[in-house]
Amino acid sequence: MFIQRARKQDSFTGRLFRSFLSLILMFMGLTGITISLISMYVLRSNTIRDNQLLLTQFGNSVNTVFTYVDNMTSHFIANQKIRDFLAYYEKKDIEVMSDVSTQFQNFMISIDSIHSILIYYPQKDMVYMANTGFLPTQDFYDRDFLENLNLVDISSLWNTPRTIRDASGRSATLFSIIKPLKYSGSALEAVLIVNLDASLFTEVFNSISTDKQAYLAMNHQGVLVAWSQNGLPYIQAGKDIFNALPGTGSRELILGQDRLLVSCTDSQDTGWKFYSLVHTDILYQEIHTLLLVSAGSLAAGFLIAVFFSRVTTRRLSAPLAAIITRLQTENETIQQSLEKSQPILRNNFLVSLLGGIITDTDEIDRNLSYFGISLPTDVPVCAILVRINEYDTLSGEKYQPKQLHSFSTYLANLLETVFPNTKDCLICSSFENEIAVICTLEDKKTAHDMGRKIEELFEAEKKHIESIAIGSMEVSLYKIHASCANARRALALGLWSDGLLISYEDILLHSSESAKYPYDLEADLISALKNRNPQEADQCLKNMLHFILPQTKNDKISRTYLLAQLYGALIKYARESGLTGGFAEEPSHYAELLSLSGEGILLWFHGLMENILAQIAYRKANSEQLLSGRIKKYLEENYQKDISIPELSEIFLYSPTHLSRIFHSETGSSIKQYLTKIRMEKACELLGDYSLKISEVGELTGYPRVHGFLKQFKNFTGQTPSEYREYLSAKKTKQRPKEPDAPT
Repeated sequence: MFIQRARKQDSFTGRLFRSFLSLILMFMGLTGITISLISMYVLRSNTIRDNQLLLTQFGNSVNTVFTYVDNMTSHFIANQKIRDFLAYYEKKDIEVMSDVSTQFQNFMISIDSIHSILIYYPQKDMVYMANTGFLPTQDFYDRDFLENLNLVDISSLWNTPRTIRDASGRSATLFSIIKPLKYSGSALEAVLIVNLDASLFTEVFNSISTDKQAYLAMNHQGVLVAWSQNGLPYIQAGKDIFNALPGTGSRELILGQDRLLVSCTDSQDTGWKFYSLVHTDILYQEIHTLLLVSAGSLAAGFLIAVFFSRVTTRRLSAPLAAIITRLQTENETIQQSLEKSQPILRNNFLVSLLGGIITDTDEIDRNLSYFGISLPTDVPVCAILVRINEYDTLSGEKYQPKQLHSFSTYLANLLETVFPNTKDCLICSSFENEIAVICTLEDKKTAHDMGRKIEELFEAEKKHIESIAIGSMEVSLYKIHASCANARRALALGLWSDGLLISYEDILLHSSESAKYPYDLEADLISALKNRNPQEADQCLKNMLHFILPQTKNDKISRTYLLAQLYGALIKYARESGLTGGFAEEPSHYAELLSLSGEGILLWFHGLMENILAQIAYRKANSEQLLSGRIKKYLEENYQKDISIPELSEIFLYSPTHLSRIFHSETGSSIKQYLTKIRMEKACELLGDYSLKISEVGELTGYPRVHGFLKQFKNFTGQTPSEYREYLSAKKTKQRPKEPDAPT
């Protein structure tokens, strides 16, 4: 009886214990699942928010670049010299051509992602490329793009990227900003094209991407523009991603065997879409572990309650702590990335303000507020520009861009120690070799005092500083671009100053007081040169210098102005005569001339004229009929070297355009085609020597990069070098395969 009662009591107690244990484990399992689901939701929301914040920041940077480029192209279109550039080129106006070239060069320096700047003349079938010159369209490496342009309806932004191989053989992915430059009646006469290199955006993507995150950028048509390195597997699925998520938002997509969390932001300015792709398996990896543990707790109803509860609690706390730590780390990383990009964006805004790209007062106020700039907008302001010397004073060699950037950063830090109060002045790097100071003023004396202060600061760094220019005083910060433009004019005429400091106001005063230039005597001098009369030319030169030197004996500024004008006239005549050897206006030439006096100046100009006349006589003795033969001989003897048309123009003393036209008219082929023919014939001969590698054959025939040699050989013969060797081998063993295409 007692035993039966004890068994019943044990059975009741055991059932009660098992029930209690089951309830505890089920409660823990449900709690774990609930926590997992909440954690997945929070993690997904934070990831989406962080990714869209990063994509928005990247989009703003892209918009800044495009807005700057678009505004600059509009500025170029309004420039009469650029619109009529072809006419100035045909008249050989070196001064205007040099001015336009300098504008384009400064623009390309300010934006690293600019690949090239073109002016396309469809009616003339010519294209001008900044830093290269004029070319026939058929000789231009991107001629397919030009020939397919819709000249009736030109879109401002060419959103479809294209991959080309430029003149240097480098592969580049480009998209273009295109604007009509000039109309002749109803026909489009000229088109301005700015090509941007997509590699810039790819590099930015790579810098922020991680192992579990990829980035893509597409245009409004869903065409890929840029991608991170780990985004390569999703290039083929780009259209599917675009169709599934065409605008700002987030959603999960299944691409093949991958389940992805995709976030998107779009830009209203460019129409681009920026995507981030995260593997959900990696994102929820730790939470999946938590779910498995929770499910195990529901199934483990027969384990010891207290022991298992403690183990489960420990296992739950570790993943949650890891998740929280990782989220905090990612948030800190994103915040640091935003803080690092802030100074760059701030500097870009100040450069745009100084350059007159941003002139709308509301937009200026918004940017001042966004970047925390406390400079007042309703007080007089002035721009001071510090030009860094680009040449090493000891070796005379030009500094590398990285060295200039280091100097610029160092000198900007020096300025900040003297002007720490941002309510009085702002400091920014406008170009690699230039620092700008925007300062508030009480009167003109204040601007000169600040200029002297900067000059004293840089006295110890004088070898690194070329000049310091003070612009005009303007009524408010909204007009600072006018002061900056006048400071640049002062820099351009800085050779009038004895010291580092020069003011725009002083330039205006000196220009009005300069002595008059003897244009009639200059005309006599140029006429004597045209008549090939050295005695008359020498006498005309003496007459000019006898006019200039006595009246400017005690006036260095006027003497500098008049001698520089005479030098420019002689250089212009040399260039108009088709001469190329050493005839270019260089700052070093001006410096050498202005260091002389009296008889030294006469001898310097006399040597310049002798050089001009000697080159003209040489060209006359070597008639154009013999030119093509001499070029052929040079190419046949030097085909293994890197040969360019500008190099040939220096050797044969003809301009590149004139040289190419004469060779084509006498031989029926271009210089490039003839050089390629020589190289390919030599390559076919060398491929018969089986001890040489194909890459060595390429190097011996002027192709240091094997890829360029393979492509050129295939285009020329219709076969690869390996196939051509197989043909030669079969020919030796009398196995006659199909004959290769004859070289053309």
